[in-house]
Amino acid sequence: MGPVCDNGAIGSKGGWLPVEEECATASQKQCRGYSSWKTLLLRSSGTPESYFDYPIPFPRLLMNYLAHAIPFLDDPYFAAGTGVPDWLGVVDRKVRVRSKQIRDFLDDPDPQVAAVAGGALQHIADDRHFHATRAFAESSLAMTVMARDCLDGEKGLRPAFLGHLLVEVLLDAALTAEDPTQLDAYHAVLETIDPDRVQAAVNRMATRPTDRLAALIREFSRLRILSDYAEDGKLWVRMNQVMCRVGLAELPERFVDVLPGARQMVAARRVELLEGIPSDPSAV
Repeated sequence: MGPVCDNGAIGSKGGWLPVEEECATASQKQCRGYSSWKTLLLRSSGTPESYFDYPIPFPRLLMNYLAHAIPFLDDPYFAAGTGVPDWLGVVDRKVRVRSKQIRDFLDDPDPQVAAVAGGALQHIADDRHFHATRAFAESSLAMTVMARDCLDGEKGLRPAFLGHLLVEVLLDAALTAEDPTQLDAYHAVLETIDPDRVQAAVNRMATRPTDRLAALIREFSRLRILSDYAEDGKLWVRMNQVMCRVGLAELPERFVDVLPGARQMVAARRVELLEGIPSDPSAV
């Protein structure tokens, strides 16, 4: 059975899903062709942070939610807050939570609002650190090459997109394989929060309000998508849902054969990839 495009009401409009300007790293901004976070051109020069001469949209659908949340599972609304920037990228790409606005709510009288703000700011800080590391640059380049080779030497956008995506997704898979109870604990935490309270908190600090976030959190929790990261066939289907949403060609079934080697590579570098995480949010 072929992959099914998940074009439901939530996040069905597709299009590029970029990170905020503040999450573009210094090394990325120095690359030839960089003009803004919307169009990041990376040159193929042999340096670890370089891929191909194509605009890179940063995927916001399958991401490393677990790696962001694990250190904060004892604070449910903070843990949920770490997922907010990625959830917004799925459900409403026009809504942004930026560090300047978030900081105004870190000491909010409502402890749930303050916790959501703290989690969202932590996510931004961790992304800035994570994407600037040598381990991430080398791993994503290796994933890009693996994807390119599987796709008959394709030098377009897909291999670089997949290189970034695979590192993030397989990092969560490696953490789950190392300790499956962490994923169960993450989902248990999400079941204790009120998604409407999270949405209300986000609407106070975002650039514009959204009425879609609460529904997405409920669906994310119900589907337990992160569990699919552990199985190559299910992950292939999920990745093709991403391809559909961002307007890229679906991955052939032979791409499943790339995943075992990619898993081993990311798992072997998981300690390096997470070095310095959680990072200091005062730096953003």
